[in-house]
Amino acid sequence: MKKKWVKIVPYICIFILVGIIGTYFYKDTVARIANGLDAIYFSRDINPEHTLKLNEEPIVQEFTTTRDHIAKLGIGFKRTENVENIKVIVGLREKGKVECLQTWEFEAQDISQEAVFHYFALDDIMVGKNRQMEILVSSEEIENEGAIEVYTSNNLEKYGDLSYRGETKKETLALAIVGPVQYISKLFWVMVIAFAFVLCSLYWIVRRKNIPLEKVFLVMGGFLGIVYLFLFTPYSEPDSRAHIATVYYYADILTGKEPLSEDGKTMVREEDLEADGLSEFLGMDNLNTVKENIFTKSEKNEMVPYTRGKMSVPASAFVPQIAGTALGMLLRCGGTLTLYLGKAFTLIFYLICCYFAIKLIPFGKMVLFLCALLPFSLETATSYSYDATVIALSFLMIGYVFYLKYEKKKVCTSDIVLWTFLTMWLAPCKIVYYFIGFLIFIVPVEKFKTKRHYYLSGIAATGFGAIALAVGRMTTITTAVEGEAGKYFTIDMFFEDIPKSVLMIGRTINYHFEDYLKQIFGGLYSWMDLHLSWNFVLLYLILFCLVLLKRQDEKTFLNIHDKIWMGMIVLLISAMVAASMLFTWTPPDASVIVGIQGRYFLPILPLAGFIFRNKTITVQKNIDYHLALAIMAIQYLTVMQIFTCTIRR
Repeated sequence: MKKKWVKIVPYICIFILVGIIGTYFYKDTVARIANGLDAIYFSRDINPEHTLKLNEEPIVQEFTTTRDHIAKLGIGFKRTENVENIKVIVGLREKGKVECLQTWEFEAQDISQEAVFHYFALDDIMVGKNRQMEILVSSEEIENEGAIEVYTSNNLEKYGDLSYRGETKKETLALAIVGPVQYISKLFWVMVIAFAFVLCSLYWIVRRKNIPLEKVFLVMGGFLGIVYLFLFTPYSEPDSRAHIATVYYYADILTGKEPLSEDGKTMVREEDLEADGLSEFLGMDNLNTVKENIFTKSEKNEMVPYTRGKMSVPASAFVPQIAGTALGMLLRCGGTLTLYLGKAFTLIFYLICCYFAIKLIPFGKMVLFLCALLPFSLETATSYSYDATVIALSFLMIGYVFYLKYEKKKVCTSDIVLWTFLTMWLAPCKIVYYFIGFLIFIVPVEKFKTKRHYYLSGIAATGFGAIALAVGRMTTITTAVEGEAGKYFTIDMFFEDIPKSVLMIGRTINYHFEDYLKQIFGGLYSWMDLHLSWNFVLLYLILFCLVLLKRQDEKTFLNIHDKIWMGMIVLLISAMVAASMLFTWTPPDASVIVGIQGRYFLPILPLAGFIFRNKTITVQKNIDYHLALAIMAIQYLTVMQIFTCTIRR
């Protein structure tokens, strides 16, 4: 009886520790948002480029309540000059009625000259869902009519009609609807309890140590993938509109629809254009939008032009996203659910590729394991970005080439065909990663039938990869090589003043290396506007150093020639990343290279790590399962921090 009790003590401790941490985040942030009066239900981005001039004739904005309680209203005002002794009047009333439920008057001189919301608290919290309401905004007569203005929103689909000087405008005021958001509390505790169970399961696996690491990865990756899937809402990933426009273009073709408008924009359902009001700003607004619309059916299937056209990227870069999006369109799912199907299919593809990568690689499994579960890797894996395909295929190729080098007795034709296929798939996705295909040359010559077979196999793989690259991305390559004089830095400019160009590279590393490191190791998220502390970066860096350590029982080891070859590939890809941003993104008068992001180095991170693997420091005991438990524990802290940061925004 005593032994049984001792066995369950660690599980009880895990639940207690997870609960204590969860309680801290709950008391510090979640409870205030869930039960307080300062949580933003919905907030439209302020559009600083366009405002409406305020006068004595009210601007009337319709909106429908989507929550049971509203405590405050926020409106974006702008003051361009001094307006003493002038009052601004804001009113709230039921649609169709004359009497206002409440009216606020305040001095126009108190309006900020910055693009911020001004909030108006209701005397009594407004209760009732789906109520048709109107907000009225006016001012006393002003000599200069443009002295006070009201901001509009970048998102035009969230609220109802806007009446301005007797005319209905195709615009929306920048509004914020504020009040308690009680479902956030339930969602938070579901996550906490789920993490507790998963951590207990991993502890049980640590004790047994007889479950293959790739299966452990599948459990952890599946669970964390679902968490990140809903944590990072559609449109919250970098360059989301470009990726979504491209996916819908190919999904249109797949479902038999006309993919482009006359002006070259991607055609989408009106439902998908509106996207239920999802914005690029990751915050409470998007979480609420998802909750309200995740299971709705499409009611607006008329095809309309999207905000932009497709990228010059082949369909192969977006295979899972296209499949999920096309399925959503065929099933007539709502805009939010269709976007989530695209994200979910991407996650499934990512997990499958990483599973086989970890299964195949004969050593350093935890290196791929950790790299695949880094926070930004998971954020990318649950997005519409083709970087998800790039990372997944890169990891699979790294695992596969080491399998051929150390495990496979003889490299056969089917292996070369598969390697060639993967190279041809990866290369057009993102040109710079084509060079991962050259890893085939680290496989020993004796693994092939003859030397001739060895060289022919390598040439075939890289050659067909180059052909796929040329066919799929010729426009991009031509643009980068020819350059756009006056718009971007050009190759001619680079060689005209080499010292200046080298200095630019040095400045880029000096000024931005910190940002690259933070994005790779869990410090930067979304549009690089959600920051976590350096503590998280250090924790993931420590884990990365630990997974690189050689195990004493490992028989395989990379020799110096392999490391030199791998190092050349890593340096070449890094240089190509810099060159691609320099010649297609950086203005000619810039002092640093613009556009490089840390996520661009994730596909080669395992390869770079293996270069530093050595025999000097080895681990006598296999700690892989302990490291898996540590990864999940740090991910728990990361998710708690990201979640609380998100609901505060």
